[in-house]
Amino acid sequence: IDECLTNPCDPNANCQNTQPGFKCACKPLYVLENICVSDIDECVTGDYVCAEPSECVNNPGGYSCQCPNGYVEELATCRNDNECTFLPCPSTATCDNTPGSFKCTCKEGFRQTGLQSCEDIDECTENKHNCDPNARCTNTFGSFFCTCKRGYKGDGVNGTYIDECATKTDDCNHIGQKCNNYEGGFDCMCLDGYVRYGNYCVGR
Repeated sequence: IDECLTNPCDPNANCQNTQPGFKCACKPLYVLENICVSDIDECVTGDYVCAEPSECVNNPGGYSCQCPNGYVEELATCRNDNECTFLPCPSTATCDNTPGSFKCTCKEGFRQTGLQSCEDIDECTENKHNCDPNARCTNTFGSFFCTCKRGYKGDGVNGTYIDECATKTDDCNHIGQKCNNYEGGFDCMCLDGYVRYGNYCVGR
């Protein structure tokens, strides 16, 4: 008589017919504790083989190797996924792919405010510009520019003093006036014997 035909063993055991009787043997990866119900966690016991950086995941009666976040399975191995191809960083930052992740680095003129966010730096209010002392700083998105103040000329970074009187760029061309230059501008002064009348000088 083949007693195994009546399935006398635990579902996690194999039945072996003997003469006389039968024998129950636990299936692989199960242990015998009266009945075969205790699954062996190979991930805990270390009885597994997973190539790095894959991770061991216990399953009933066995285990599997799964790729961690940031990796994709390819030919039974884990390949680092290039998250930068999905443009996770803002336009104000560059994306650097790292093992299993990515890093956003803010471009010049911006500062990091989060893992994936940057804000504009106001170089003018934070005094992080290189404008000449006689130039005005104007902030722009990601940068700034310098403009020479009235009475000065240059590119805003290097400014020089303009002598309007010497260069004849003043408007003191009325009778009885003379040009009086000072740093940053000029005045139209009345000559001796003249007094100011509005924008003009008239004889006494």
